[in-house]
Amino acid sequence: MTEVGVHRKLAAILVADVVGYSRLIEADEAGTLARLRALWQAVVEPSIARHGGRVCKTTGDGALVEFSSAVDAVRCAVSIQMGSLHPLEPADNVLRYRIGIHLGDVVIEGDDILGDGINIAARLEGLAPPGGIAISGSLQEQVAGKVSTAFSATGEQTLKNISRPVSVWVWRPGDVEPGNAATTSHRKAAGRNPLVAVMQFLNRGSETVLSNFAESLADDLTTALSRRRGIDVVARGAIARQNVAASDGPSIRAATRADYMLCGAVQRVGERIRVTAELIDAASGGQLWTERYDRDWSDPFALLDDLTEHIAFAARTAMNAYDGRRFDEGARNALSNAERRAKAAEHFYRFTRADYIAAERLLDDVLRNDPDDAMALAMQAFCLIYQGLLEIRGFDPANRERILELAGRAVECDRASDFAYRTRGMAHLYLSGDCRAALGDAKRALALNPQYGLALHLKAEALIYGERQAEGIAIMRRLIDMDARDPINYNRCLTIALGYFATGEYEDALEAIEYAISGAMGLPLEELTKAAVLVQLGRQDEASETIGTLRSRWPGCTRSNIMLPPFEKAEHRARFRDALGVAGLPD
Repeated sequence: MTEVGVHRKLAAILVADVVGYSRLIEADEAGTLARLRALWQAVVEPSIARHGGRVCKTTGDGALVEFSSAVDAVRCAVSIQMGSLHPLEPADNVLRYRIGIHLGDVVIEGDDILGDGINIAARLEGLAPPGGIAISGSLQEQVAGKVSTAFSATGEQTLKNISRPVSVWVWRPGDVEPGNAATTSHRKAAGRNPLVAVMQFLNRGSETVLSNFAESLADDLTTALSRRRGIDVVARGAIARQNVAASDGPSIRAATRADYMLCGAVQRVGERIRVTAELIDAASGGQLWTERYDRDWSDPFALLDDLTEHIAFAARTAMNAYDGRRFDEGARNALSNAERRAKAAEHFYRFTRADYIAAERLLDDVLRNDPDDAMALAMQAFCLIYQGLLEIRGFDPANRERILELAGRAVECDRASDFAYRTRGMAHLYLSGDCRAALGDAKRALALNPQYGLALHLKAEALIYGERQAEGIAIMRRLIDMDARDPINYNRCLTIALGYFATGEYEDALEAIEYAISGAMGLPLEELTKAAVLVQLGRQDEASETIGTLRSRWPGCTRSNIMLPPFEKAEHRARFRDALGVAGLPD
């Protein structure tokens, strides 16, 4: 007989439960529930969302989660365990999960899932060590060679109420991928993302309301940073609610394994508030970034949103630029995939052709180990896009096809990756001139992470090259305001200049393009834009001199073989091209 009305599908099933939950509740019910809620909100829920999971059921201290991808299920589990593994509380109060994952057939009943696969995942959870993960052999076969997490075989196990033995593989906290062990004390565990601990901001006054504001700011920063791919955040519930000085870095690192600490202080005088923030290298105690924000106190909720946006943006930028330096002493073939991605990201911030080629080599290594690594796929596409932008003739046909393939695969492999959507949007904009498709991908990235600066950058580009220049310029100026030291600001000023060119505001365009050129990024479009703007201002001699300088770098460039700005409106493209002819660039 066949089953009637029964819907089945293959799924990766994750079951998680808190270790010793009953004991913790008995000892401190209110405190345990508060810590569990904070851990769920700061670590578990964002990790599930980032990896495309669906919560089918929660049980107070645990959860049943369904994934369409075995790889995503494992990556989510590791993210949860690494994010909750770093407590400052006494050992008796620590919240630790056991996680079991199985790949099997499940029965769909409304929003719930049923079947033998659920029972196996639940039994595996019971076999996992505290803070660890146990997976079945069927799932191990799917993830082998695709994740850097090293599982150890424990052989076949007889599970309660399961008729057949199940092969069990286990990962314990602190396990590293064979051959990728750290070579110095400050090296991260192989395969994991950089970890940041957002510490309690100091109250430099005596007002209770300021203490509450400082705590809310730390909580909001934790949430904002946890939305970003490529970084993990220590759960706020796992950090003691106490004032912490920068000098405590080594002890914080020992307790949390954090690579970075985000610290700060708040001080109020009348209706003005001053907030300082700093990013600390937890291993050395060195300051990597600091900023001071003076604001009006009149609307605390709007102030929280503003500060969270500015601080999270600047701190994440600083981490991106710094993280790869941690692995300078290691040979390329001794790095884990996560470390290779970090090194590649560091190269991105140098904006040279040689650095993008070096990043490509690192990412090639990652993709040989894991062809479906969405971050590496998107980063590889990003490398090739910027190499094209550094060429006056743009993208050669072979790279054009490869960029589109890489960017498309990145989104297919991880539909919860803001960076993948952002990179695909760049491909739409610069390879196809499709402002609408680029804007759509920018909006998808921002839906995943509303404070993602590079997605806001893409949105602004799509608006400027489309027909909404004023909106796009306003976003670009806000991004520059969020971190005046971000090297990408030179590129933002180039796009602002092109926005003003489109609207005929040529004096403003000249000011923006001269600032962009001062950054020495070397994009050919910078000098082309300056020449076009100077022509519109009637300064033809200077425009011709600019074209002469450009042609000394790029002999043989003409108006027919250069890459023009991807303006959506034909009139804007024609005005730009005609101005270059007046400046002396031949047909």
